[in-house]
Amino acid sequence: MTKILHLVARITGSLRVYGVLLALLLLGFPIIFLAISIWPRHQAWGFIQKIFRLTLWAAGIHVEQFGIEKVPPSAPAILMGNHVNWLDHLILATALPTPLVGFEKTENFKIPIYGPMMRRWGNVEVRRRADLQEAMQAAENAAKILAQGCWFLVFPEGTRTRNGELGAFKKGGFHMAVDANAVIVPFAFTGARDIMAAGKWWISPGCVTVRFAAPIYASQFGKPQLESLMTETRTAILQLLDPGDAPDSAQPVKEG
Repeated sequence: MTKILHLVARITGSLRVYGVLLALLLLGFPIIFLAISIWPRHQAWGFIQKIFRLTLWAAGIHVEQFGIEKVPPSAPAILMGNHVNWLDHLILATALPTPLVGFEKTENFKIPIYGPMMRRWGNVEVRRRADLQEAMQAAENAAKILAQGCWFLVFPEGTRTRNGELGAFKKGGFHMAVDANAVIVPFAFTGARDIMAAGKWWISPGCVTVRFAAPIYASQFGKPQLESLMTETRTAILQLLDPGDAPDSAQPVKEG
């Protein structure tokens, strides 16, 4: 009987969240697209946040955030953290006072409504298997967006976690941070995988906590110390996830 009740709760919770997300897709995104079309990015941001917060509230997803006051308001900032599910962007956006942009797969720009909306917003196009020249061009375009006073989102793993562990880091975001003289703001989601795990059909209402660490100044490292920058960022994220894991798991696996 307990298993049946658990299954019923999971199904009803998922139907609630899927229903709210469908409403966001059919009603919310066209309204957001209109706001982006008529307002500057900073002005549209507050309106978009209200829609996202209403969406999460209706879905029963509560967001708590700690440490955002550590981010220097005048410095170009790149937020780096763990990637849990495709709700991450929506959840993170509700916690930030400054517009957030990021990399967008080339395929996404072909999606009706969503693609033009993301292009106008300023998301930077990048192919999933971009070569070095394309990656460098994407990083240069991202640096221009940073100079406009936005915060840039990078998931250094490059993909969602499948087992809840922090995966290997890719170097592209760290090259961009050094080139743009940006600060890296490590963050971590906890509780997000209980709501939705990659590869699972069910979504459960619940609480997600977003924690931000003290900023790391990329200019203090430079390209010769890029791996040290990666290690320090990884350690900060692990400490936000679980302080006991940081000393043993801080070294990033080398990837391009």
